[in-house]
Amino acid sequence: MEKWRSVSFAEDPGLYNRLEEVNDHSFPQYLIQGDQTNTLYWTKEELFTVFASYQFVLFQGEQIAATGNAVPIFWDGTKEGLPDGYDGALRRAFEEDRKPNTLCAISVVVAPSFRGKGVSSIVLQYMRENAIRHGHDRLIVPVRPNKKHLYPLIPMEDYIKWVQPDGSPFDPWIRAHWRLGARILQVASASMVAKASVKQWEEWTGLKFLQSGSYILPGALQPVQARVEEDIILYKDPNVWMRHSI
Repeated sequence: MEKWRSVSFAEDPGLYNRLEEVNDHSFPQYLIQGDQTNTLYWTKEELFTVFASYQFVLFQGEQIAATGNAVPIFWDGTKEGLPDGYDGALRRAFEEDRKPNTLCAISVVVAPSFRGKGVSSIVLQYMRENAIRHGHDRLIVPVRPNKKHLYPLIPMEDYIKWVQPDGSPFDPWIRAHWRLGARILQVASASMVAKASVKQWEEWTGLKFLQSGSYILPGALQPVQARVEEDIILYKDPNVWMRHSI
């Protein structure tokens, strides 16, 4: 088997044009397009230019196996000092001028043909090495549990307490971090915030929102709130802050 190889976007900016080889478009469109912070800094390529050395592609031979994305931020080490989640980490990285001391991982995407083979853990190990290389002594992650969408009515605070018979976390993505030594800090109740008109949400989901109320949507970790009379649909995606020891 060929060895793994990590290449940053600073080393090869052309990697941006190959991201479609990894993305299977499974992430909800209402988060990709409805989250204004994500649209501002990710969709418009800012992430891959301003912080190019923190974004990398994992190769096995000439095949792209996965991508890893992170931003450098300042964090005082307290729970109270954490960003409010994914959006908050992006805003802090781009908008604050304090010297970063922490690497915040914001995305790990594994190519479809490499899933189920432990590749995400390899990406996280490379992220830890990247943190050290840049002089950061902390790695934190707003983890989006990958099975939580199956239990949208269970509060995240309860879900993160679920464990398997061996005591390991129930959720596979939380468990992957846990097995690498990461521990839960707290819930980020509004990690990503998507807010848009009823028409936009109908285009993204293919559904109709004919009255105000709570809706359970595919991919959502908790109910979406529709205020039809105000022409607003709001979704707050909850994540879980975890810290890796490096």
